[in-house]
Amino acid sequence: MSAQSALKIGVLFNCQHETLAIALRALLPHAEVISYELASVHRDPALPAVIHAALTPPPLLADRLAVLRQYAARLARLRDAAEAP
Repeated sequence: MSAQSALKIGVLFNCQHETLAIALRALLPHAEVISYELASVHRDPALPAVIHAALTPPPLLADRLAVLRQYAARLARLRDAAEAP
């Protein structure tokens, strides 16, 4: 993935997975798009781990995402509390 690309897209689909990936690459040229056929996941028990590793964000980004999720949850709780009678 290039330094410019911050978006990873995984296409896990039927036999049309590569066509969908090609279309996504054309529409989102700065994104990294990987694709796998759904049937191959059933045939190769190691493939889910490979897909997960390919799409897992780096630790620093994962930490930032976790902080953002916590912040969003806190905002939702505050909003719910403010709307409560």
